[in-house]
Amino acid sequence: MSSGPSNPACGTCAAPAAPDARFCARCGATLTRADLREAVRRHVVVLFADLVGFTSMSEGLDPEALRTVMDRYFGLVSRIIWDNGGATEKFIGDAVMAVFGMPQVAEDDAVRAVQAGVEIISALEPLNVELRQDFGLDVAVRIGVHSGPVSATYDRSGDFRIVGDIVNTASRLQSAAPHNRVLVGEAVAQSLRGRAQMREVPALTLKGKDAPVRAWCVEGLSSSVETTQPTPLIGRDIELAQLRQVYERSLGNGRGALVTVLGVPGVGKTRLLDEFLSGLGAPEPVVLRGRAQSFNRGVSYLPIVELLRTASAEWAAFVERASTDSATARAVTCLDGLSQRSSAPRHGAEVEELAWALRTFLKAVSTRRPLALVWEDLHWAEPALLDILEYLADELSDLPVLQLCTARHELADLRADWPTGGTGSLTIDLAPLTPAETLVLVSQLTARGDVEAHVADAVCDQVASASEGNPLFAELLLAMEGSSREPLPHTITAVFAARLDRLKPEDRRVLEIAAVLGRDFAGADIAYVLAEDGYEPTDLSDCLDRLRRTRMLTGSRISARHCFVQAFSRDTTYELSGKRSRLRWHLALVNRAEGRGGPLREGEFGGGSESLLTYHLEAAAMLSRQLHPTSAETEHISRRASEQLAEQAADATDRKDLRSAAGLLERALGVLADDAPGRLGLTLWLSDIRCELGELHVADAVLRAWSPQPGRSPSDVPSLAVSIQREIISLRAGNRTIEAVLDAERRFEPQLRADDHLAWCRFHQLRSHRHLMKEESGAAERSLAAARRHAEFLGDMREVDRIDRTAVELAFWGPAPVTDGLARCRELVERFKDSRVSLVPILAAMAGFLALDSRFDEARDAADTAASYATELRMHSADAALFHLSGVIGSLAKEPERACRDFRRARDILATAGQSDGEALMDAYAARESVSAGAPVPPRYAELDGPDVRAVTDRRLGALVSTLAARSAADAGDAERLTRLAGAALDFASGMDDLYFRGAINRDVAALRFRAGDVAGAGLAAAVARDCFLAKGARAATSEAEDLLALISDQQPAKGASE
Repeated sequence: MSSGPSNPACGTCAAPAAPDARFCARCGATLTRADLREAVRRHVVVLFADLVGFTSMSEGLDPEALRTVMDRYFGLVSRIIWDNGGATEKFIGDAVMAVFGMPQVAEDDAVRAVQAGVEIISALEPLNVELRQDFGLDVAVRIGVHSGPVSATYDRSGDFRIVGDIVNTASRLQSAAPHNRVLVGEAVAQSLRGRAQMREVPALTLKGKDAPVRAWCVEGLSSSVETTQPTPLIGRDIELAQLRQVYERSLGNGRGALVTVLGVPGVGKTRLLDEFLSGLGAPEPVVLRGRAQSFNRGVSYLPIVELLRTASAEWAAFVERASTDSATARAVTCLDGLSQRSSAPRHGAEVEELAWALRTFLKAVSTRRPLALVWEDLHWAEPALLDILEYLADELSDLPVLQLCTARHELADLRADWPTGGTGSLTIDLAPLTPAETLVLVSQLTARGDVEAHVADAVCDQVASASEGNPLFAELLLAMEGSSREPLPHTITAVFAARLDRLKPEDRRVLEIAAVLGRDFAGADIAYVLAEDGYEPTDLSDCLDRLRRTRMLTGSRISARHCFVQAFSRDTTYELSGKRSRLRWHLALVNRAEGRGGPLREGEFGGGSESLLTYHLEAAAMLSRQLHPTSAETEHISRRASEQLAEQAADATDRKDLRSAAGLLERALGVLADDAPGRLGLTLWLSDIRCELGELHVADAVLRAWSPQPGRSPSDVPSLAVSIQREIISLRAGNRTIEAVLDAERRFEPQLRADDHLAWCRFHQLRSHRHLMKEESGAAERSLAAARRHAEFLGDMREVDRIDRTAVELAFWGPAPVTDGLARCRELVERFKDSRVSLVPILAAMAGFLALDSRFDEARDAADTAASYATELRMHSADAALFHLSGVIGSLAKEPERACRDFRRARDILATAGQSDGEALMDAYAARESVSAGAPVPPRYAELDGPDVRAVTDRRLGALVSTLAARSAADAGDAERLTRLAGAALDFASGMDDLYFRGAINRDVAALRFRAGDVAGAGLAAAVARDCFLAKGARAATSEAEDLLALISDQQPAKGASE
């Protein structure tokens, strides 16, 4: 490749310098070709050694004698460091700083650095013999060793300079080390596993460190070719037999199965599945593949998109069938929308809808041939994708569909109840190979010619020991041709860092660009970035060929897709690439994704994939924030990234994929500065979503984290909305009384500015909640209407939609007449016709209004549609509300047995969910219907009296239990108790905005009073009932109340009369 941009720096002060500069702009030093240094990112090990008591020793020695002592000490230390492959970076007083990994990283840098530290301590004994003879003193040292990434500059003369946090940490570890001991950080301790005796010390509080640092004291050290063929599969006969048995059983009984293969990176999960699938005979299954990727967190469905792309023939047949089948057409529309955002983004397909659509497609495929679905790297999967896979395991269980999943053990952290056994599921936990199996594997790899014969025997033993039964680790170690370092490494990161340093510069550059692109990529994308970077990619094909031969990549021609052999190799390459280069490349790919980088060909980057655009924007924002924290360009990139993430969060919200939406919003906040203008809206949105998920404590924590910059006035940062939202969350959590909410309203209202529409919107929602606590649903509706006006002024249509859906639910339980309620429901049904999740509560409200209008068949149809959507889309959270609604419809239709059954089902669901208040209310509703059907009042209600019922705090529940207890008193002929309880029931219902409920309580009380001979009291209650029913538009109930009034007015005796 022709030359491209470099990052030269001054050899004197390390300041950046232009390639054609003659003098350093910072220090004025003359710049020569030899002086110019190139900044690179390296993973190195730093050792600090410091003499103990140097100050007091200096005071007691003549300067010339002190110089002699220090020369002997420095000479000893420098020689040991050199012998162990390190380089002395600097002497600082009596301290020595050495670096292992410059100018080239080796896989065992950490081991050799600690070896040097141990040898320095051992060499002090003979040195002290000399010093006691000549000067009468002994010296002791403290040594600290730490490893990690640094930014390094070096020139051809070998001079170098490093900058990074690990330098400071190594120095602090040295200061905390005991006399004549080596203290190491966690990364070094991991590299020493099996090679050293170590004792972990209590976590250290180090100067300059926010969190305690783990450290280990070293007690001693232990002594101790190009191929494109797949890695031999050794030691997996049992696992292969398990897979074949599951597959044969699936074929034999025509039922599906879910197999999860767990294991650490590189243990051979994918290799096992490849071997299994390649060995299957007739009937050969259709194999479809999808993979979750770490850089697509918060984007749930890319594995599904990838799987659909591997099913081109099957998809074409499915699309053809859509022209004659409406369900297929709906599934095609849903799945087709995954590749790019719908033209109507606010109401995209929901999680449940996507699951149903994917099931429909896979079911169609599996009716022709057996089907194998391979889902890789599920430890990166979003919860929504895992939900879909479990849904498929259930819904495709009666078809020959085999789901094969690979994941690291971290999957258990994401989904503790992931299917691991029992009918239809199997988990295979791949353990490391045994030493004997590993030796067989390494011997076969060596025999393929990857290692020269004269080192084969030694390499076999070393790799078999160092790889710890990890096949890929063994293969990567064998790829280290010509390495003379011993012993072999014990961490994959160190091995891969060493491999990177041994690549040709042009090959490493290509690999680093590939890592920025992701786990898999197209060669044309590499060519594009190289061209943007100033290189002519004339020999890119040769670079890719070399990287494939060394097993860094898999793939073929430049126009085809290429892939890193393992995810960890991509991650390591990315982390060891220079951040300035990464930033430049990510921004170039943003331009390409947005169409500013020339036309794209089939299979190249972009193709409308907004998730990849988001990935590159977010990465660029984070890198720019680290490199240029306060620059205008950083703010511009951060704002764009945040807006892109927020758009994807909006899509996820519309799909009701709330967990993905929350993750995306957290990332959108993460790229913004603390005082960025958009933070407030995103913070409130994230809090809303956490509330919808039932995570009220998390929602409040999100708001607590809102901290305006010190010195900013309230007019600059409208944090009042945050305070109001926190009050709403406390109220929803049951931590606020009505009086406390009123106090909060009085405190907030004087602070509200006329133009602060966001705070006003939240304030009216707070007031709406307070009205609901008092069963004032009409007032709550009016408050929501006020909140809606402010949301409209802000242009926040997402909030408008949310308010409208909430308001129509309230309308059924409030004073809104049936005609108005039905009109609102119809308008919302039309608006949300493409969002079945949103339609569920709207159709439920419509069903209630239709039942009030005595249109019971239509009401049942609407309720059944809502229930079918909820069932098909697995909206289990709606089950209790839908059974409650069904009970109300049954009660209105004079079907008490059916109503009682539905109320009890709602009660049981709420009981299982631990919602005791809702459970008690549904139990009272069920008891009321049971009594209407002729059953006696249950004892738990029959024995209540005035003081008991007046202790109930919920007005609706209090009215129901009072009426039930009054019925028991009427049955017993206890007129005095009946009077007390009937009065209590009317007191509870009085002023409630739910006109139908208030009318029903008055109707029941009127019947009981009339039965007891209280004609005047009965007439008053019956009149209130009639007026409530009439105002609500409940036709049948109005007629019933009028009949009761007529009966009372005739003063007919009520004994024995049926209610």
